Amino acid sequence: MCYQLDNILCSHAGIGHNWLVTQTGYNPDGETSIVDHVNNLWKFKPNWFMFNGFDPYGDSKTQTPIWIRPASLMSGNKQTFLKTDYIQIAGHTGVRRIDVEGKATGGRYYFIDALEESQYLVYEDGKFSVGVVADDKQSF
Repeated sequence: MCYQLDNILCSHAGIGHNWLVTQTGYNPDGETSIVDHVNNLWKFKPNWFMFNGFDPYGDSKTQTPIWIRPASLMSGNKQTFLKTDYIQIAGHTGVRRIDVEGKATGGRYYFIDALEESQYLVYEDGKFSVGVVADDKQSF
């Protein structure tokens, strides 16, 4: 459900503060990592990932890492450790292009569901770039 590389969290739709801390009781000062906490919930309590809230499109800060939308993810994580300490990579919501410069997200979020443009995110030597699949070949 969640993977971490350095300070980068990867999940389906993103890890929101409301869901992680308020709903599941994660303690950022505790000994358990976010990844272990989220993956253990997925393994032992998968109902914690069900759609919740009233917005039928998942555009709510209360949503889980399967459903939360980019605007709610970013606004819900504002002024929390999830914004200051982590970079998040998420799919779930289609985007026209991957914003690798971070102009819209401050370089803290990379939304990568850019199938229309055949783009994918590359992380190499501590830097992000965009690759494009063209004619069954990968290019950078």
